[in-house]
Amino acid sequence: MMRNFIQVYFFICITSWSLSQDCLEQVLAIEDSIYADRKNLNNKTAFVHYKVRSEDWEKEVVQSEVKMYQDQKHMYFLSEQVDIFSDDKEMFLVLKQQKVILGNISQKNPKASEDEFLKFRKTFLKNCEVQSCYFSDSLKGIKTLKLTVKEDVNELVHIKSMTYKIDIKNNRLISNSVTYTKKYKLKSMEMNYMDYKFLNSYNFSKPSKLILNQKGKLLEKYKGYEFIDDRN
Repeated sequence: MMRNFIQVYFFICITSWSLSQDCLEQVLAIEDSIYADRKNLNNKTAFVHYKVRSEDWEKEVVQSEVKMYQDQKHMYFLSEQVDIFSDDKEMFLVLKQQKVILGNISQKNPKASEDEFLKFRKTFLKNCEVQSCYFSDSLKGIKTLKLTVKEDVNELVHIKSMTYKIDIKNNRLISNSVTYTKKYKLKSMEMNYMDYKFLNSYNFSKPSKLILNQKGKLLEKYKGYEFIDDRN
């Protein structure tokens, strides 16, 4: 009797672990499609639209809506607080609340930085411990995956735990929430994905044309902004 119980218990544990790992692998695959590698875009534009909410330890909440467009040479990041326009030669950072615009040359090899980020993110997730993976809404096919961060990694990233909500039926990521340790300035952050897809085309412009007029002065929409130009 006891032997049968142990066998059943062992089977349940193995099955549960396997299903949890499947959840994690699905998240990794979906994130690969969101954080697209530029070299694999094949003349298409990766579009991501999400809403983000962060809260610090003083209970101050900041909310923002972000739209990001990226192809092999360009990247536009648009939000209420910050806009970024870049190509393979120059980059402009628009800090709206501070009314400051920073101009700089682009990284010589942005792909290398992106590759490192994607590699680190994937390694980081694989080193998290899966706490649970279950259907939070079985009718809609929505699964919730809960992860905790191992202590040795925790010291580097200050992340305590993460929760993913996945639409299994449509193979989509719904949201990702992060809880930080007290060593980090934020207490929590949540991203809700509104849309992400590949566009056949997008009308990118030279970044400087979105900031400066033909005389090299700030456009009228940026009247009153301080311009710090470090492109030279």
